[in-house]
Amino acid sequence: MQSNNSGLKRPLTDKGSSNSSQKKPKESVLIRYLESPVCLTSVQRVPPSLNVGCVTLKSLIGDPDLELMVQINYMIDVPFVMSHVHENIRDGLRTIVYHGLRLRMDEVMALNASIATVFPRVTMHSVPVAGMGTHHSKAMILFYRDGTMELVIHTANMIEQDWRNKTQGVFKTARLSKKSETTGLSTCAFERDLLEYLGRYFEHEQLTSRVRQYDFSRIKAVLIASAPGKYSGPDKKKWGHLKLRAVLRQQVEVPKELIPGSKIICQISSIGSLGKQSQDWLRGEFEASLSSYRNSRNFGPVDLCVIYPTAENVRTSANLSKPAWGEMRNGDVFDVKSYELGVLIFPGLYEDCGESGEILHISMMNSTVLDPYPEPSTLKLDDFNPEGPSRNSKNGDENDGMSSEENDLHHTIGVVPIRLPYDLPLKKYDFTRGDHVWLADKQFPGQDDFGNTLAP
Repeated sequence: MQSNNSGLKRPLTDKGSSNSSQKKPKESVLIRYLESPVCLTSVQRVPPSLNVGCVTLKSLIGDPDLELMVQINYMIDVPFVMSHVHENIRDGLRTIVYHGLRLRMDEVMALNASIATVFPRVTMHSVPVAGMGTHHSKAMILFYRDGTMELVIHTANMIEQDWRNKTQGVFKTARLSKKSETTGLSTCAFERDLLEYLGRYFEHEQLTSRVRQYDFSRIKAVLIASAPGKYSGPDKKKWGHLKLRAVLRQQVEVPKELIPGSKIICQISSIGSLGKQSQDWLRGEFEASLSSYRNSRNFGPVDLCVIYPTAENVRTSANLSKPAWGEMRNGDVFDVKSYELGVLIFPGLYEDCGESGEILHISMMNSTVLDPYPEPSTLKLDDFNPEGPSRNSKNGDENDGMSSEENDLHHTIGVVPIRLPYDLPLKKYDFTRGDHVWLADKQFPGQDDFGNTLAP
């Protein structure tokens, strides 16, 4: 799932008008499609054509060369997970599980004993969380016999229901190689953030020492994690929505021509605890973090849209909460109660993917089944020359002032196609036609596709 510099290429038609007063290098403009690190999971009840490009649990953990599997999750059904491991290694695969199941001590002991009987190579770790917090992170760290490692961060519980007919999001790295023997320090911020997160677990030393051996520098993402604690000073910006705010403010600039009419879209499956003053947090500090791109102060507020299922969606078919994302308290204390793992990707992370003699311009675009390779809207070659006409040009001479090196440059639009789990443009609730917001504690009339009532 890592970016691929030798992706599909095709020329972009230059529909711009020619202007003899502006100098243009003798260049070609191509579209190169870079492999997206984000994909969706397949759904059993839809036609195969809609599952193109999707992944299954077996495709993620079914490699016979898997040597060690680490599962980090909230809910986990170990027999279900192991059934998707290749049969040749299933009984002997060393597996470490960090889970968030809320069990009494006797229940924990009974669970561990029952699993050890069937899968003696599986080690279970219950992650304690106080109060309203939850161990809600969902990730896999996979080590292979050839010495490589793979990281998967996703949205599914490791239970059968979440992998059958629900759409889940998956971020997946390429196989990571080990660092050279002379490299002992962290290779990038992603590695440092991951190690700091894993270091919050009990009995993490063997895992973190092994993860530390790998080179994360080619990963095109920023890790956004949450871990329980009350943070102040610089530590506030390491976790939750304040980490997201810091990254957006420092690294992400939105082209000014795209800002008018833009929307911030949050897609969630359920809403957790927002507190009594939910609008204050959601439309206050949380929205402020989502709106903190680098040049945001030059423009007005952007509409916040929350995609949330209707009762009909649930009938036919990432939690949002203060404990997970964090909340400012007493002015300077950032309070996080839950464990979460996620990633942020944006065009600037791909700027180093250009080939020799190529100037790469990155766009991230919505990919659909009908249009898996979207093409940017009409662009002119002039759009790739932010400096405008050369200061040395005289009387419109096309070549005056141009070096042979400038003539040899070619521009490429790098497109990262990302398939979203919803359609664009968004559709608002239509209460006049009977739309109802899905609430888990409210009774809805009728039955779902399986004959079950939508009871609380």
